[in-house]
Amino acid sequence: MDFKHEPVTDFKRLEALSGKEAKEQVQALRKAIEYHDYLYYVKNRPEISDHTYDILFARLRELEEMWPDLQSSDSPTQKVGAPPVDSLEKRKHAAPMLSLDAVREQAQVAKFHDTMADHISSEKNGYVMEPKFDGLSVEVVYREGSLEYGATRGDGETGEDITENLKTIGVLPLRLQKNKKTASFFCPARRVHSPLRVKTGHEYRTSLQQKLRLRKKTGRQ
Repeated sequence: MDFKHEPVTDFKRLEALSGKEAKEQVQALRKAIEYHDYLYYVKNRPEISDHTYDILFARLRELEEMWPDLQSSDSPTQKVGAPPVDSLEKRKHAAPMLSLDAVREQAQVAKFHDTMADHISSEKNGYVMEPKFDGLSVEVVYREGSLEYGATRGDGETGEDITENLKTIGVLPLRLQKNKKTASFFCPARRVHSPLRVKTGHEYRTSLQQKLRLRKKTGRQ
């Protein structure tokens, strides 16, 4: 049963399914939805329409409602639309989340490189350069490939548990794609930000002209 490639959405009625068939369909749907989430959010090349995706997602939700014993905390249905919580528990970080140091002199960069070389044994080291975004620093912890919890930076040693809030972020996987290199414990520190789309000059002028026409038509000043 495969819903990844050209999925068939002409499903059998829920009442006509056996428990075994329901379990197999749930597992296949979860894999397919995770696959299509990855293509949509990470690769930016979806293979199915939004309509088909919605049908697959709705079917998974119906199956989990019909068979509660098949529900799982890392199911895609537990992700989208999860309500943010107000009361937050504390989480001690797996490793301290320290502030970044700004360096501007070549000697400071050389010192940083030497420090890294002393702590990393591999000879094939390299650097990745990317823009620095201001945002909410979070620690995301995966154990055995599944999201265990997420926490804010807090004081660098202890943060607030925001797992349910992070589940509302579509690009954040609840379960990692497993292969031979998947670590049993994975704890990346990430930044959460919400980019704002800035209007171009043409869009701004058009918007302003529309507002002026509306005011003239309605007699508003």
